[in-house]
Amino acid sequence: MGAWGTGNFENDAGLDFVANTVASPLKAQLSRAVDNPSLADPRGWESNKILAAVETLAIVCEAIRIDPPQTSLVERCRDVCLREWDVHIDACDPDTAYKEGRRAVIAATFERLLTVCHGRDQSMRQTARDSAASQPRTIRQEGRTKFPSYWELVPDDEVSYLSMAETLERLAAAFPAHEFDAEAGRAFAAQRFAELSASGDAPNLLQRYGGEPPVLVRLADDKDASAVLEFYLWPNRGILISFDSATQEERCFPLLERLAAALGYLLVDDT
Repeated sequence: MGAWGTGNFENDAGLDFVANTVASPLKAQLSRAVDNPSLADPRGWESNKILAAVETLAIVCEAIRIDPPQTSLVERCRDVCLREWDVHIDACDPDTAYKEGRRAVIAATFERLLTVCHGRDQSMRQTARDSAASQPRTIRQEGRTKFPSYWELVPDDEVSYLSMAETLERLAAAFPAHEFDAEAGRAFAAQRFAELSASGDAPNLLQRYGGEPPVLVRLADDKDASAVLEFYLWPNRGILISFDSATQEERCFPLLERLAAALGYLLVDDT
């Protein structure tokens, strides 16, 4: 635990207290609305609690250096709340001024929190770029002629792997275009399990990964980019990425360095 100033929130203990006792329950309120959209029905009181949670998070995250919710969670919760408002508010027989005014407030409340989220995302992307740019590239074999090439990202010695949730949150913040396909990951795991069953290695696979399937990850700077990283993210395992040609490796290498920087992992040439 450390302190870097005299303020009440310029120390780890104060920040952790706010994050755990204030921010976490409020974030959970957003998650519950996404999981159960009926909570956002304006005919019930829970919808007001959700919007209070959103604005309180915005106020807290604007004033104190704690992480806002994941951007995608806020966007999904916004969409749920606006959809439930549009579908059910007429059942309350509101006057037009209230109906339109309240909807505008709902949208503005989410936009306020999303502004904080986008600022965090941009900061993380810039930090990842700066860190990647400062990394020596001597680990890369210059003038490589043998392909495919293979790279592995792993934590430093005596440092644990990030959890799946933390890894995906960091990747979402560091890469503007990101796709996390859990269904494809489960299908791949089932295929691997079938392949290993004959050799008797399937139980070892399940034990190693704790029964949690991988997620297929795709990362890029925009949805139409030609440079894309694609890999399966397994729990408690290094990330393996290969390139089929020198052109592909050269085009994608800045993304690979940013990936390593975002996770704080070492980038190792396994070719």
